Amino acid sequence: MVSYKMGKRNTRSQKKSNAGKKSVNARIVMDSRGCVKKSTEKYRMRNSPPYPANQCHNHTKTGNDGQLYMSSPNRNGIYTWKKL
Repeated sequence: MVSYKMGKRNTRSQKKSNAGKKSVNARIVMDSRGCVKKSTEKYRMRNSPPYPANQCHNHTKTGNDGQLYMSSPNRNGIYTWKKL
């Protein structure tokens, strides 16, 4: 009878090198208040600021169109950017 050991594989011999790979953290720009600037197409192409409003509660930021926006909650508690 053959028994098989179930569980994790030995990962010590299978470690991969990170040499030559770009760091994902190179694109992250943090505001002093905890907002993280995003550089994906969704945030670059819209008029409002390139920050998720849920991370920037009640903050005022300049949008991609040059106008001021404030993040404010709707009746469900979800923050969205409102033009000032």
